[in-house]
Amino acid sequence: SPMRNRIYVTAGVVAATAFLVCHLLIVSHYPYRQGFDDFDHVPAAIQWSKHQSLSDDGLFLRVPFWPVLLGTVVHVFAPRVHTAILVLQAAIVLATIGCCLAFVHKELGARMRMVCLLPIFIFALSPQTLLYARHAVNEPFIGLLTVSIMLTGTAGHWTKPLLLGAFCGMAWMTKIISVLLALPALGYIGYEKGAKRVLRDALVFLFGLALIVAPLYTLHFSQRGSVRMDTTSAFNLSSYTPEEWVALGDHAARYAAGMEDWRETFWASPTAYFEGFLGRLVYWVKRPSSADFAHFYTDYPHRLIRVWDQVVLWTLLILAFIGTRKRHILIWLFPIAIALGSTFPQHTPFSTKVILIYPSVLLAPLGLFRIRQAIGKLPEGPRKGPDKNR
Repeated sequence: SPMRNRIYVTAGVVAATAFLVCHLLIVSHYPYRQGFDDFDHVPAAIQWSKHQSLSDDGLFLRVPFWPVLLGTVVHVFAPRVHTAILVLQAAIVLATIGCCLAFVHKELGARMRMVCLLPIFIFALSPQTLLYARHAVNEPFIGLLTVSIMLTGTAGHWTKPLLLGAFCGMAWMTKIISVLLALPALGYIGYEKGAKRVLRDALVFLFGLALIVAPLYTLHFSQRGSVRMDTTSAFNLSSYTPEEWVALGDHAARYAAGMEDWRETFWASPTAYFEGFLGRLVYWVKRPSSADFAHFYTDYPHRLIRVWDQVVLWTLLILAFIGTRKRHILIWLFPIAIALGSTFPQHTPFSTKVILIYPSVLLAPLGLFRIRQAIGKLPEGPRKGPDKNR
């Protein structure tokens, strides 16, 4: 109805405005400082902006999509690199809010109540969103792609396999481990379909994937002269320090040394390695993703941010778990894979934990709706939403 549409538009505008105001307040109060992967991503973006070439960005040989995307925005706002980062990350967050509103509208339709949109406001004002959006890290973009795959996968439009392939291609070319998004994407393609339709959709999916991967892979090979897209995995698996890693020489030598170091460590005692892996997994779950900011912003109220971080994340996760239905289970394959992929190596990245908040914010409104329905505040009845293709 027109009234229902006005509610969605109003909620989206208010959530977006709240994020932008708080974001700008933080920016004006705390000057920008490089942190996380900014030391790699910003020079790579500037290299693309000035010379349209992929840089050899120091510690790791990054996949090409993120420096190309960020570098293109930097070129538009040059020489204001920080402004370009803020604009791109703000656009990513706003697009995520839009996807969340569309998903809630599709799932709840006429049964939706304004209170169901509360998790979207929690997301917009969470420390994960506000702090990560200040930096050149690519985790928010991976989160947006996760949300987009979930929204597309639960829809029934004929372009679904093509879009899923393109989204997975962007994720793969942004962060190698994000190729695991293909698991839920292919699951959505094969969900309750016949063999002929699955085969057709899988071919369309591969075509959408190739549309993104092929030109970027060609660019990578032509400018960097190798087929290896990223050496992050070899570094994380090894026990080298960053300084020792850089001193190893070229990327091929680093990759070979890192993998050899890992094989020696693993086969020396597989049992001890798996015990260490379980310990890292438990610590990864317990540690707030915002804790890394203490290394770069000494004047932040870090204890308050960590508590706020954990409350937001676990509130959204619990509500998302309550709101999960059979058709939503596939998307949880990716957050689980992220958790395992971040903690199985010897070097544990904590910034990837922020990705968990993105699928959570989509399903949390559904969990809140179920809670209200269970305590009798919302009536049972046939669904009247717009989705006719489930």
